[in-house]
Amino acid sequence: MNEIVEKIMQTMNVDISPYHKLCEMIAQNPNGQNPNGNKISGEDFGKLDLVCVICFAIDCHRFQLRDDGEQYIHHVLRVAESCVQYGIEAVIAALLHDTIEDGHTSMLGIEETIIITPKIKEALYDLTKHAGELYCDFIFRIEKSPSIISKQVKIKDIADNSRGKKDNRYIKYQLSSRILENCLTAQGVEW
Repeated sequence: MNEIVEKIMQTMNVDISPYHKLCEMIAQNPNGQNPNGNKISGEDFGKLDLVCVICFAIDCHRFQLRDDGEQYIHHVLRVAESCVQYGIEAVIAALLHDTIEDGHTSMLGIEETIIITPKIKEALYDLTKHAGELYCDFIFRIEKSPSIISKQVKIKDIADNSRGKKDNRYIKYQLSSRILENCLTAQGVEW
């Protein structure tokens, strides 16, 4: 299966080195251990096919470029890579975190293509900024959500979006990240 993903990424002129790095990090954590020591069941782990999720994310973002001209999928892979320490569900949520808002799909489109756990579905709902929603309301909604995964992924998403930026967006991102970090710290959760 890895060869298929590599072929897709090469065909689309996507640098595959971030994919290899993500696969290596997942391989180092084969049991899907999360920070609380709980393991995702073997049944769930089998359903969460990382290759299918990556292919889906590539397809959703294939024509997108970031402001600096970089292929958008690189952002998604970096966020997923930074979430490996939180377990496979966080990695999958990170891979899908922008597919509804920016990738022109829906929750139904995701569920018809990939089997996701309820925790991933909840995180994706949280991580999708709704039409007309102010950014601050979006962050407060994530803060109030019971989902730990959505907070962890959003913190890593903000960190990647802040790379090399020192404009007004940077200040907004840093304040948003602190809100979510403080929430997780209060809950005694790693971020």
